Amino acid sequence: MMNLEKRMNKKAVGVVGAGMAVMMGVAGCSSSSSPDSGEAGGEAVTVFHRWTAGHQEAVESVLESCSDELGIPVDISNVPQADYEVQLPVALSSNNPPDIYALWPGGRAVFQAENGLIAPITDFYNEKIAPTFAEGVNAGATEADGEVYVMPFNVQPAEFYYRTDAFEANGLEEPETWDEFVDVVDTLVDAGDTPIVLATGSGWEPLFWFDTLIMRTAGPEFRERLMLGEESYLDPKVVEAMEHWAELIDAGAFNDSMTSMSWEEMVPFMVDGRADMMFMASFASNNLTTAGLVPGEDFKAFPFPTIDPDVEYATDGAMEGWATTGARDNEEDVHAILECFVSTPEATAYVEDFQVPSPNVEVPETAFAEDVRPFAAGWAAMTQQGVFQQNLELSTAPAVTDVAKRELPRFLANPDDMMMVLEELESASQAAYSE
Repeated sequence: MMNLEKRMNKKAVGVVGAGMAVMMGVAGCSSSSSPDSGEAGGEAVTVFHRWTAGHQEAVESVLESCSDELGIPVDISNVPQADYEVQLPVALSSNNPPDIYALWPGGRAVFQAENGLIAPITDFYNEKIAPTFAEGVNAGATEADGEVYVMPFNVQPAEFYYRTDAFEANGLEEPETWDEFVDVVDTLVDAGDTPIVLATGSGWEPLFWFDTLIMRTAGPEFRERLMLGEESYLDPKVVEAMEHWAELIDAGAFNDSMTSMSWEEMVPFMVDGRADMMFMASFASNNLTTAGLVPGEDFKAFPFPTIDPDVEYATDGAMEGWATTGARDNEEDVHAILECFVSTPEATAYVEDFQVPSPNVEVPETAFAEDVRPFAAGWAAMTQQGVFQQNLELSTAPAVTDVAKRELPRFLANPDDMMMVLEELESASQAAYSE
């Protein structure tokens, strides 16, 4: 297997650049490379994705390396993230849909399956992929119908990041239970601190909270059914989860002006000490580090505390992955590319390039930079302990997501509106899943 330097400098094999070529291809015009123009011989596997900058380089480096190794040409099209969800349905409905495309496990994949736009990869996944993946990821990748539609290639669990100086100054330890967590919040409030920074400006930021509170009170199976319209948002279990959230609001746990902030604006609150904790997916560790905090010294992390010890452990977050259309008679080549992408050597190179957790448990901790390794161990533990589920934005019908992104910020601003918020969510869920 090539070393990293060689991988990053070698010539691309059968690769199409992003930009106008993609837009033309999606619109039905010919791009600068046709599916049978690969240099390695044979018909190319077409790949459609949305990543930019460093992530694009890391992803495409692996695809190119697999193309070289397997002798299967690969044509890669990259659409800007802001345009991807508009362009993807057009691409999938065209006469020449991509063989492989970027997607998340969860509700969107299930909807695509119902419309015949995605091919299940269950047997291939269980035989070739699952044995090297964390069990929590395998559980999260398997949909309620028992099928796997998306092969994850990174996982981004949500956890609490906290300022070590605030905890040390107040004699606090990382809480493991909800009662301990509430005690931490109360202590910080009494000290005049803002315990937790939370933004709601983009709507999705509070979804990690909602999801995890449901998981901690009702368990991942209930939460999965809720996302698929099979449980009610008015169920007492959901109300209980919201009451825990309201308890924190009433205690003064959160900052003011949430609605005017995006998640990126949460980071300065942590950096300059205006807040002591934030609950966010693993990518936040890089933002905190880039902003000047030293990981392991200035900030550390702990998982969302247990509320009911009898409830199965689960982690909320995001899994990015690859789906297949099955539109052409090249399943063997498509599966070979997918298997190569998450093989231990290639997954290790991907982590080295992009510093994001892999579902492959054989990727060594040394793939992460030294100062990131303490967090990497925690990320691995969360994906291997219980179920890993996608956040609400990726797990349910888009219409329900839209309501959640509007109504959960409303709840945070006015917790007395809790039941009205849940009624809005229930109405949206019934409308989305009654068809």
